[in-house]
Amino acid sequence: MFTPEKIERILEFVHANKKRIKEAKDLFTINEGQLLPFVEEAMNEELSATAFKRARNRIAPINIYPKVINKLSTLYIEPPSRVAVDDPQDEIVTDTDTNQTILDYYSKEFSIDPNMINAQKQFNVNRYDALEPFLDLADPLNPRPKLRVLPAHQFLVWSDDPVDPTKVTVFIKILGHFKKMDSMLHEGQEIPMQKEVTVFMLYDNDQIIAIDSDGEPRPEFMPKDAEGNSIIENPFGTIPFTYISNSNFSLLPLPNTDDKPMTILAPIIATDLNYAHQYLSHSIIYSIDGEIENLSANPDSIWQI
Repeated sequence: MFTPEKIERILEFVHANKKRIKEAKDLFTINEGQLLPFVEEAMNEELSATAFKRARNRIAPINIYPKVINKLSTLYIEPPSRVAVDDPQDEIVTDTDTNQTILDYYSKEFSIDPNMINAQKQFNVNRYDALEPFLDLADPLNPRPKLRVLPAHQFLVWSDDPVDPTKVTVFIKILGHFKKMDSMLHEGQEIPMQKEVTVFMLYDNDQIIAIDSDGEPRPEFMPKDAEGNSIIENPFGTIPFTYISNSNFSLLPLPNTDDKPMTILAPIIATDLNYAHQYLSHSIIYSIDGEIENLSANPDSIWQI
């Protein structure tokens, strides 16, 4: 049950993990092939404006990270065999052919092998991810079961279990950032203004609710019944996600803080060599007691002595 006190604690937990979410998204972005902006940001912090402008065109954005992740993610390259077998101790006689048909149906609809390859990649990127089964309602008359992989920056897990703190009791899905109307006090008057908030969908075994980062309910994101009322009660009776983590000691594994700087350093080193090589064949032209103004201190400019 989501009491106001529980929601407040969850939002405090989310706020405390904002840095984790950002770092997870950065690694996801790099693994998707967008390394150059991170290299430019790192070099801009080290070089002067003039030096960075010259070196920027010689950046070598060699992204080794996806190659490392692909090398580690090999479990589902060869599809596993999935066979329905009856339990001989089961008192209920089942039709094995029917069970196999059901198993094959869901394996196909879930695109299980490609999705599990993606799940392993995201697991290797941030050491945890999640699986979300859902219904594709593109054809309302023929809803189809589907499966999606949630990377680490799209959710958090929380626990208030008094016995096992590694047991997920609330799944926090991050729906995104949205604008809403707010107001600010200026010279004794309230002025309307737009404010950006993050919207979360919270799941526990009993309820599913949508709130924003201000703790206010967002019924427009909730599923509706036939009369248009928000469905708050969890119809599944359990959290409808599978959380995958490599930690046996804590609910969330330690953040992956090493891979990002390691990946950025490789192209920076290559760019440093490119930048230095640009001036290896340049002679230094110098002037003694000359009246030359506005010189830029670069290897190929005139040095005034």
